[in-house]
Amino acid sequence: MTMSIICATFVSKIYLQITMKKTILKECLLGGLLAFTLTACEKELSTNEELPLVDEAELTVITRTPDNNIQVSYPVHVYVMNSEAKCIKKETLNSADEALSLSLQAATYQVYAIAGATAWNYNLPTTANAKADDAITLKENAKQGDLMAASSTVTVSKDGNNSLTLNLSRKVMLVKNITIKEIPTTVDAVTVTISPVYKSLLLNGSYSAETESLVVALAKQADGTTWQNSEELYALPAVGKAKLTIGMTTGNETTSYEYASSQSFEANHEINITGTYTENQELLIAGTVNGTQWGAATNVEFTFNNENKTTNGGGEQDDEAPAANTWYKKCFVLSAVEDGDNVVVTLLHKDALTDIFNSDMSATDMEAAATSHLSDFDIEGITGWHLPSKAELSNLSMNVFNTDVENQGGMRIETTHTYLGKDGGTLFGFDYNSVNLSYKAADYLRPVGTLTFKKK
Repeated sequence: MTMSIICATFVSKIYLQITMKKTILKECLLGGLLAFTLTACEKELSTNEELPLVDEAELTVITRTPDNNIQVSYPVHVYVMNSEAKCIKKETLNSADEALSLSLQAATYQVYAIAGATAWNYNLPTTANAKADDAITLKENAKQGDLMAASSTVTVSKDGNNSLTLNLSRKVMLVKNITIKEIPTTVDAVTVTISPVYKSLLLNGSYSAETESLVVALAKQADGTTWQNSEELYALPAVGKAKLTIGMTTGNETTSYEYASSQSFEANHEINITGTYTENQELLIAGTVNGTQWGAATNVEFTFNNENKTTNGGGEQDDEAPAANTWYKKCFVLSAVEDGDNVVVTLLHKDALTDIFNSDMSATDMEAAATSHLSDFDIEGITGWHLPSKAELSNLSMNVFNTDVENQGGMRIETTHTYLGKDGGTLFGFDYNSVNLSYKAADYLRPVGTLTFKKK
């Protein structure tokens, strides 16, 4: 008997061939050693042990592609789980030249495959602890690969041959090209941020609920005004409609332009972004985001202008600079420092987020988790929030902050709360009494931002 299970959407295929063999334990034979044989049989019966029929299944895994233009990502990790959702087998195919054979008992199994996740870039579930909703997480400083996934149910029958077809689908998008043109030569850095994107792929092929931001740093080209990404990047897809933020930094001032896309940045699509900065200092981008699904393409046109402009760390404000230890647009003023004809104001947000950190996170994961939520703090046109430094916190009068924060609709700084900060590139934790705690102690995120006002 042959059984096939085929998924509708596919990029490449894994074929699992299961061949059944029945081994029957032979009966005791009468002969010259009859007495010895009967004694042995009696011994087994006296221990209440049955003589089983042993059903062995030989499972062969072969990776193939429908055509020469589609390549399977290797290695391919295959997980086999029984009816109790317990992983009983985990094997790996490292190339198309390899075949994989497994022995299974006659039963129904759930089979999962994750392709393109190397052991040196990803934390992979083991046979002992694998669950269907386990996250395939990146190791510190590692980059996403060309991840693919597949899953299906197979019933192994003892009555004949069994076969299962798993169709691998690509679970990442490819940021292929980002080009921003006519950037002023005085600009020191340009970034493009895509958010929110999924943070992790799960073993069952779905995505985790956690999100983050993908920040792509661009490199200045030979003409001095064009900035491009230096390499193609794989990334998990955007959650819903993507938001693009283009940041241009000159000195300590970063000017950002935000655009909410009308379409999603989906898995199995190539992303190409092109924009032009015009002479009147407005960023007008009439570019395309091309989604190439190996034959199908969608184009998205979008425009940036001053209505999308936000500032951080030096953008001029029209009103008068607020004084330290007062409130400005529901944010607490940590400091107001004169700088030539300007006043640089540092603000502490009235609100805080929790349940985004855990003590098992690496420093990289902690910072990524914080960064992915910073835009959540945007309030009354103030954007560009960042983790506070020790110098910024040195100006904080917590008693003064707590006196009025609830009147601003915000959250008090409690003695039991620990927050995340960053100083000189190093993360740290701080609470009501100290700024010298381990970053691992942080359980809250409360960012700061800076604004520049013209001296009145």
